[in-house]
Amino acid sequence: MPPQFFTILPLAAPLNNAGLKTGSYDLQYEKDKGNLLSISDPLNQTHTHSYDNKNNLVETIDPNNNVSNNHYDNNSNNIESLDAYTQAKATRYFSNGNIDYDTGLISSSENLLINPSLERFASGVLEGWTYAAGSATALWDTIRRSGNRSISFTNVTSNVVFHSDVNVAYTPADTFVLSGYVRTANLSTNAATIQIDALNASDSVLQIFPATRVGGTMGWTRLHVAVSPADIPQGTTHLRATISVTTSTGTAYFDDLQFERGPILTAYNLIENSGMEHGNELPNQWTGTNLTTNDRIDTARKHAGNRSFRIVGDTNVNKSLMQRVNITGDANTKLTLSGWSFADNPNPSGGWYNLQMRIFYNDSTTDWSSANNFSTQPQTDWQHLVAEFKPAKAFNAVEIYLYFFNQRGNAWFDDIRLEYGNNISSYSYDAGHNYLTSYKDPLGNTTTFVYDAVGNRTRITDPKGFITNFSYNNMNWLTSVTDADNRVTTYGYDANGNRTSVTDARNNTTAYEYNRANQVSAITDPLNRTISFTYGTSGLLNQILYPNGNRMGYRYNHLNRPTTILMNDTPRYSFQYDNLGNRTVMTDIAQSENTSYLYYADNNLRRVTEFNNNRTDYLYDAAGSVTRITATVAGTPHTTDYMYDRLYQLTRATFGSGSARFVYDENGNIAGNRAQNNVNTKFTYNDAKMLTRLQTFGANGSILGEYNYQYDANGNWTQVAAHNGTVSYQYDNLNRLTRETYRDGTIVNYTYDANGNRITRQMTQGGTTTTTNYQYGAANQLTSVNVTAYTYDLNGNMTSDGVRTYSYDAANRLTEVRQGATVIASYSYDADGRRTSMTTSAGTTRFFYDGTSTRVLYEPYASGTLLARYIYGPNNQLLAMIRGGVTYYYHYNGHGDVVALTDASGTVVATYEYDAFGNHIGNTGSVVNPYRYAGYRWDAETGLYYLNARYYAPGIGRFITRDAFHGFEDDPASLNWYNYAHSNPVMFVDPSGYVIVNVIGAVVGAGLGALFGVLVGNHYRLTGWKRTATIAGFAAGMAVVGWFAAPFLSSLASLVLIKAGLTKATRMDLQLFAAKKRDIKQIVDVANKYRMSDWERRAFGDYIELWKGQKGQTLSWAELDRLAREFLGGR
Repeated sequence: MPPQFFTILPLAAPLNNAGLKTGSYDLQYEKDKGNLLSISDPLNQTHTHSYDNKNNLVETIDPNNNVSNNHYDNNSNNIESLDAYTQAKATRYFSNGNIDYDTGLISSSENLLINPSLERFASGVLEGWTYAAGSATALWDTIRRSGNRSISFTNVTSNVVFHSDVNVAYTPADTFVLSGYVRTANLSTNAATIQIDALNASDSVLQIFPATRVGGTMGWTRLHVAVSPADIPQGTTHLRATISVTTSTGTAYFDDLQFERGPILTAYNLIENSGMEHGNELPNQWTGTNLTTNDRIDTARKHAGNRSFRIVGDTNVNKSLMQRVNITGDANTKLTLSGWSFADNPNPSGGWYNLQMRIFYNDSTTDWSSANNFSTQPQTDWQHLVAEFKPAKAFNAVEIYLYFFNQRGNAWFDDIRLEYGNNISSYSYDAGHNYLTSYKDPLGNTTTFVYDAVGNRTRITDPKGFITNFSYNNMNWLTSVTDADNRVTTYGYDANGNRTSVTDARNNTTAYEYNRANQVSAITDPLNRTISFTYGTSGLLNQILYPNGNRMGYRYNHLNRPTTILMNDTPRYSFQYDNLGNRTVMTDIAQSENTSYLYYADNNLRRVTEFNNNRTDYLYDAAGSVTRITATVAGTPHTTDYMYDRLYQLTRATFGSGSARFVYDENGNIAGNRAQNNVNTKFTYNDAKMLTRLQTFGANGSILGEYNYQYDANGNWTQVAAHNGTVSYQYDNLNRLTRETYRDGTIVNYTYDANGNRITRQMTQGGTTTTTNYQYGAANQLTSVNVTAYTYDLNGNMTSDGVRTYSYDAANRLTEVRQGATVIASYSYDADGRRTSMTTSAGTTRFFYDGTSTRVLYEPYASGTLLARYIYGPNNQLLAMIRGGVTYYYHYNGHGDVVALTDASGTVVATYEYDAFGNHIGNTGSVVNPYRYAGYRWDAETGLYYLNARYYAPGIGRFITRDAFHGFEDDPASLNWYNYAHSNPVMFVDPSGYVIVNVIGAVVGAGLGALFGVLVGNHYRLTGWKRTATIAGFAAGMAVVGWFAAPFLSSLASLVLIKAGLTKATRMDLQLFAAKKRDIKQIVDVANKYRMSDWERRAFGDYIELWKGQKGQTLSWAELDRLAREFLGGR
C-alpha cells in the first residue's frame, strides 16, 4: 500500500528566532494500516520505522542512522530488542502471553584476541602473545581469575612489554575497549597496566593508551581503557593489546583480557572465537563432530561481525560443534550461556537443534542435563537462547555444544557467550494466568504477591519475608494498608471514588473535599488547618488559600498557559510564550528582572538571556542531545562540549583545560570514568546490576577511595568495606535504618514511631552512651528534641528550632534565617521555585541554571565576572568545578556523596565524611565547595541542605517544611510529609525534595511518582528527546496528570508540573518510554479493541505504568479496559 502523508503545522504563523524559522512536523503513515513510517521535524531530522506483516515494529532508524530492532514470536510477543550495538534484551513468554523470564542486555561483541584467558602454553610460548621487551621473572601461573592459568611478572628490572599477536585493523569510525583482570602482590606503585597501542603500516607505535597503572596489593580488578576516533593519531592502520609492567618489585598477575570493537565494556566471555571470526573452514578453538566440507564458516549470513558457522542438516547424521572451556567452580557458581542461530528449513519432527552444556565434576562424573532448544517452527529472524546453569557440585571444566542432529535445511550459529553469573529475572502467575504472583531477580531474591478474586493486590511479601497487606471495599477502592510492623493506615471515599480521608498509623486523619468536577477543593490536616483550592471555568487552578491567610493566585491566557503568578493578590511573576507554546519570557516583577528564551525550529532551547545580560547558548546533534553549552558571563564565553555514543550515553565532556571520559557496561551502568588529571574510577556490579565495588585510583595508581558493598535480600547495604575502614547497617521490618556502626566503632541506634518519625537516637562512643529523644505533634511535626522546643506556622513550616528562626514567603519558600536579631542568610527564588540568590555575611551569591533545569551552571562575583562554574556528567552528577580559575574534580562513593576533590594535577585537596543522614563527621581541606552529601548543596551558614523544593536538616533527619506532594496511598511511608528518605537514608536520596530515589538507580513508588520525581522534582532539561508530532497526545496526557496532581502540590510546584506536561513531555520520544514488565498481550488486545493509533498504543503502555507503577501488580482485562476508556477520554 502507498503511504499516507500528514503535516502538523505551528499553531499560528511561523516564528523567527534570529533567522531560525519554525516549520512543520511531517509524518508518513502506511496506508490502511496506520503504522507510522517516519517523522521529520522542522530541521529535517528523521526517524524511520519498519513493520512486519502483523504490524509489529521491527526496525527504527534515528537521525544519526543508528538502528534498533525488535524480534517477535508467532504470537507477536516482543522476544528480542536490539540496540544500535546489537545488544539484545531477551523476553520469553508462556503460551498465554505472560512473561516467563527476561534478561538484561547481552552484547554480541567479539573478543578480538587469541588465547585471551592465557590458557594455552607450549614449548615456552604463550599462544597468541609475544614477550617483546623487558626483564622479569615471568611465570605461567596457577594463581588465576578463571580457568587454570594466568601470566605473572615478578621483580621487573626493565620495562616489560607483552603484547597480543593480533593486529586489529583500524578505520576512522572505529571505537574500541580493552579490558583485563589484574592482581598485584606488594607491587611497586604505578607499575602494572594494560594498554592499546596505535601502530602504523610499518608496525611503529604512534601512541599508547594505557588503563590505570596499579600497584600495592590488590585482588583481581578489571581494568579497562577505551579509544575513539578523536584519540587515534593520523597514520594509524592497526591497534594492538599490550600488557605493561614498569621496573618494579613485587608481582603483577594478568588474566581474562578482552579487546572488543565498540564503546561498551561487556562481561567477559569465557568462549573464545565466539563469533566464528577466526579460522578457515572450521572456526578456531571449536571441534566438529560428523561435519563435512559443506559445514563451514559462512560470510553470507551472520548475526553480527563478518562471519557465522553453518551446519548443513542431514536426516541421518548427528552434527555438532563443540568448545571446551577450562573453568572451575562449585555449587555456588552460576553461569549464563547464550547464543544466536538461524535455520532456514528445520524439521519440527527432526532431531536436536539446541545449545548444550556438559559439566565435568571433580568427582569424575558429568552432567548433560542442561540443554536449551531453538525453535524448529518457521522463523524469519535469528533466534536467541539465554539459559542459566547451576552446577550441582565442584567442577573443573565445561563443554559447549551447538547441535543440529538429524535435521534438514541449514542452521547458522553465531555469537555464543558464556559468562559468570546469572542474567535472568523470572515471573510466576496464578492458576488463572491473570496476576503476577512472584518475581525473582537474578540473585534469586523473590517478591511474592497475593490477589483477591477480582484482582486487587492484597499482600506483598518482600525477599526477607516481611508482609504488607491491603484491603478494599466492594468498589475495589483501597481502604487500608497494614505494614510489616502491623501498623494500619486507612482510607475513606465519597460516592465518586474520591479519597476523602487518610488516617495514619498514629490515628491522625487528613481530610479531603472536592468540588462538582471532583477536583480537590480543600485539604484539612490533623491539626484542623485547611488549605483551600478554587478553579476557573476551564478547570485550571485559580487560587490556593493557606491556613495562615496567604494566597497564591494564577492567571492564564486563552490557551490555558500560565501568564501570571500572584502572591497575596500582588502579581509576582509573569510569562510570555511563542505561538508553539514555548516560554519566551519569564519576569520577576518584584525584582524587575526578565529571563528570555530562544528556540530552534524543532523547539530545542537555543539561548537563555538573564540578569546582567548573561546568557547560555546550546548546540545539539541530530538526535537532540546537547553537544555544547556556552555560558557568557560579563561578556566572556565559557564552553563545555559533550560527545555521545549511539545509545545517547555521554562519553566525553570537555571544558576549559579539563575533560573527562566515560565508559558504560551493557546495561547502561557507568563502568568507569577518567578525568583529565588521570584520576579515574571503576565500578563493579552484581548480577542484579547493583553496585558492589567502587574504586578511585589516583594519578600515580594509588587507591584514593575504595568501597565494597554487601546487600541484604531487600537490597539494603549491610556493610561498606572502604579503604579507610568498615561501616555497617541494620534495618527493621520496614527497611528503616536502626543501627549504624561507624568505622571507628561508634554505634548509633535509631527507633521510630508508627509513622516513621525518629523517636530516639542513641550514640555509643568510647564507652559513653548519649540518648536524644524526639517528640511529634498530630501532623508529624517535630515539637521537641530533648528539652528544646520546635515551632511551626499554620502552614506547617518550621519557624524555630530553639536556636534559629525561619521566615517564609506566600509560597512557603524559606526566605530568611535568623539567630536572635542577626540575619544569618536570606534567599530569593524564580518563578520555577529555583533559588536564585543567597545573602550571608560574606555577601550575595547569585545562581544561574542550566536552561530550565535545577542544575546550577555558574555563580558570578558581585562585580559580575565569573566566580564559579559547574560541569555535569552522566546522571546529572557534578563532574567538576572551576572556582577562581582553578579546576577541581568531584569524586563520590556509591551513595553519591562527594568524598573528595582533586585538582588539575590529581592532588587530593579536600575530603569529606558523613553519617547516614548527612551530618559531617570528618572533613579536610579548605577549598570552597558547596556540594556535599548525596550531591546536595550544603549551606554551611545554616547547616541545611538545599534540595530544590525544600530544605533538609540532617541534624534531625527531617525537612523543615511539608512535602507538597502528599504521597502514594499504597505506600504509607510516603504519607509522612516531613520524613527524609523513609527513614532509610542509606539506600534512598531525595534530590527533588518531592520523591525519594534509590541510590542504585530506581525511583521508588508508583510509576506516577517516578514521573513526578523527574518532571516536578528535578525539573531537568532532558536531552535527546524529540518534539515530534506523535507525542502530542502524550503531552496532553501529561497535562491531565499535571492538572490532576496540582492541588496536592505547592503553589509553584503545581505550575511546574503543568508546564512540564505541556512542554517537556512533547519532547519525549515514546520509544524511550516503553513500559516495562507489563502484560504486553492484554495491552495489545485492548489497544486493538479501541483501534488505538501507533502513538496511542505506546502512550497507553506508559499510562498503565504510571498508574500501577512497579509494584508487581498485573492488571486484569476489566481493569485494562477501564483504563483504556479513561485514557481515551471515554472513546
